[in-house]
Amino acid sequence: MNNKKGAFDFKFMIALMRLSFKCASLYNWSDVNISALWRTHFESKEDAPSYRTLRSWYSRGTKLARLAEGGSVYMLLWLAHADLRAPFVEADGTLAGDIANALRCPEHDSSTGSLVRDNIIPTIAYLSERCPIRLGDILPNDIISALGVSPSRLCCALDASDRLFSALPSNSFRSLPRSADAWESVNTVALAQQQEATHELTPLTPPTPQDIYDTYNTYRVSHSAHSSHFSIGVVRTG
Repeated sequence: MNNKKGAFDFKFMIALMRLSFKCASLYNWSDVNISALWRTHFESKEDAPSYRTLRSWYSRGTKLARLAEGGSVYMLLWLAHADLRAPFVEADGTLAGDIANALRCPEHDSSTGSLVRDNIIPTIAYLSERCPIRLGDILPNDIISALGVSPSRLCCALDASDRLFSALPSNSFRSLPRSADAWESVNTVALAQQQEATHELTPLTPPTPQDIYDTYNTYRVSHSAHSSHFSIGVVRTG
């Protein structure tokens, strides 16, 4: 697909997640009443989104955060590359949670589990190494800090990523424990980068959405023979 379209989709998905986190923070990370929130913060303002629009944005941002809870922020690049942002966020039911748990704890005896272990996770490890992103580049620092996570932690630091993205309230989703064995390659990258960061003299320069997407696209082109169908097949399952 068009690189600019992919980069835009990635940036737009990040914006939706930021909105969902802001809404949840206003309710102290408990059940979010979008109707009451809209009346308090938007009803009397000009050019404000309608209640229905705000509810839709919050729902979509929450679904994307659920996907990130499954496979880190880098999973959003799968949606952008495959042009599946709209089908994913518009899907009803438990699709987001089902995919998240399939990523967190891939089965050994299923085709989906094999694809996660042999394709998805190596891709995330590659992106984590080539294009490191700090959590503070994705979400506001004050929100991250309020959840007891350092904004300087990298998105591939799965302990920090899980703590952050699991903060969004849900009445229906319960995440499975993350398989340390399956995600060992990503944890190895995170540990190496954490050790390197202690010696940095200058802050990490945040990559732009275009930088991130271009890095991913380069990897996908070089591995297309092995990875082309997962991003479509799994996302549309359900």
